[in-house]
Amino acid sequence: MNEARAMLDALMGPQRNVEKKAKKDPSEDWKDESVCKNFIAGFCPFDKLVLGGIRSIKVCPKIHSELIRDRFLNHPEGADASELRSRYDDDIIQHCEELIARLDDYSKREIDRIRADPHLELPSEVARQVEQLRGEARDLLSRAEFLDKEALEERNVPPSLRANASGGGYKMMSLSLQRA
Repeated sequence: MNEARAMLDALMGPQRNVEKKAKKDPSEDWKDESVCKNFIAGFCPFDKLVLGGIRSIKVCPKIHSELIRDRFLNHPEGADASELRSRYDDDIIQHCEELIARLDDYSKREIDRIRADPHLELPSEVARQVEQLRGEARDLLSRAEFLDKEALEERNVPPSLRANASGGGYKMMSLSLQRA
């Protein structure tokens, strides 16, 4: 029921059930408490389209209407330089930082959970392919080092400079392969 009401409010505006005499100027629909100020200013980080299927974060219950956003942006208080717009933009930044922090915490918890679960193993076929690719990477790495050393010798680079000129990037790649 609330979902249907929210959809109607988004389509028709928050004044859809108000009598004609009591209705305010439709160009000021954006002032209604049920309208999301972040959305009308540009971006609501808790919009269901932004969050996707993240279960642990509650979706913004307020109205997200493009029509109301356009009315706000055409209003003098919706101009880029207005004080109200600046306040709304600051709120957006604060909410984005809050969302990022919550998602970082969620990611860390999930990584720890997955690492702690001893039952999570790659299927044998995938593990075999990964090991094969690691072997190919080691072979390519040693070939690149050999070709690099050969090129330095052909250019008559003194041995004291050869140590500095080669291997730096390859050593880092080799270390990352060993850790993986």
